[in-house]
Amino acid sequence: MSKFLELVSAVPDKKRIYHYTSQAGLLGIVQSKALWASSIRHLNDSVEFGYSIELVRENLGRRLGAERGPWNGFYGEVLNSLGAVEGQMLFVASFSEEGDLLSQWRAYTPNAIGFSLGFESRDLLHIAAGRGFGLLRCVYDRLEQDALLDDLIDTAGNDAMRQGALSALEAFLLGFYMLAPAFKHPSFSEEREWRLVSGLVSPDDAATKFRRGKSMLIPYSEIELTDDRGKMPIGEIIVGPTPHMHEAITSVRYLAISRGLASCRVEGSRTPYRAW
Repeated sequence: MSKFLELVSAVPDKKRIYHYTSQAGLLGIVQSKALWASSIRHLNDSVEFGYSIELVRENLGRRLGAERGPWNGFYGEVLNSLGAVEGQMLFVASFSEEGDLLSQWRAYTPNAIGFSLGFESRDLLHIAAGRGFGLLRCVYDRLEQDALLDDLIDTAGNDAMRQGALSALEAFLLGFYMLAPAFKHPSFSEEREWRLVSGLVSPDDAATKFRRGKSMLIPYSEIELTDDRGKMPIGEIIVGPTPHMHEAITSVRYLAISRGLASCRVEGSRTPYRAW
């Protein structure tokens, strides 16, 4: 199996993966039984999707500088297409393999007052697939990123020789849209992130919703995450650092029971962090 196929077909080794959210986020998720997936171009890290595009430019630039062969024309076609790629939209929702991580409390919960929702990995994967979303492991290692791009470009280059450059370009772009959301800068490796990722979204898609952001409107998609019995696959909720941990745990237990999550485990963060 190619490195590309291995990545897009991978499943988490851990039983649960965790979604960090605020108090408002927790209430919205358990009451609506849905999760918001935001446009990848409007995430907190504004250069994130651009990072993947720059890796492609660097890879093809090296190839054009070192090779003099039949694939060079195809490389040029790919480079010319990257400007249009930057304008595309797809939606992602983030999870971490770690349920009680200081950097995540700081990044995703206002004043570290929030929650980490532990979703059952296999159930989440199955439910999301039925909603048109795939689950993708994020890649932080630059050598692995280059190897994945080499695999994708080499496959497309071979296709160009057999089927023509246009067909190969379409295949490359389809693969890139699947791969790009997985690439993150090495400095974020502590997150050990997995992502629910949509396909490409048309600007005229009536299902796209919008929410207020700090400096702009954020496009997003609402993913219903319930099984055949109407239950969400949440097996654990970790209450973030708070000066009132006992009371906070108690109220979350009441919330879980009232929303059909009676078997959900609720516990407090052990991270030594104070933001109050």
